[in-house]
Amino acid sequence: MPESKNARPLTVKRLTNIALYYLGRYESSVEQLRKILLRRVLKERMKGADIPADIDAAVDSIVIKAVADGYVDDRRFAEGVVRRCQSAGKSRRYLIGKLKTAGIDSDLILELTAALTDSDLDAARRFVQKKKIGCCRPLEKQKECFKKDLAAMARAGFSFEVAKQALETGEDGDFYE
Repeated sequence: MPESKNARPLTVKRLTNIALYYLGRYESSVEQLRKILLRRVLKERMKGADIPADIDAAVDSIVIKAVADGYVDDRRFAEGVVRRCQSAGKSRRYLIGKLKTAGIDSDLILELTAALTDSDLDAARRFVQKKKIGCCRPLEKQKECFKKDLAAMARAGFSFEVAKQALETGEDGDFYE
């Protein structure tokens, strides 16, 4: 592949700086950082940059150093995701999927989800309030939008029973028909 005029060589130092810049802006899991660095290597390779042959080993060493220096901590990352998902009214199923995608260990996922204080119904009610669906809609629109709201709840990862219960009850516990 011909080398581009703008393509700078990708050195270990440059890749380390890329990792530190990213970690300065975002919290990351070990697996996410590895994926980001490998994606950057691929991007530079497509530009035609000069890339060392042992770049995969360099990526692994950068990730290990970031963990050792405390820049990356899977537990800290996962606890932050759990906090954000809980306050946003996300379902337990959504939360587990998000953590698995980030490469978090299944034992840690089980530990964190077991420690959740909110039930799925509480999260579903928060979701209903944030999206202004179900009982938070004007009374004349509630019935005609029920199926649409139920579908939104299903896409958000809530079970049928939890979604139905969250959509039908208001803050005062009244059911609508």
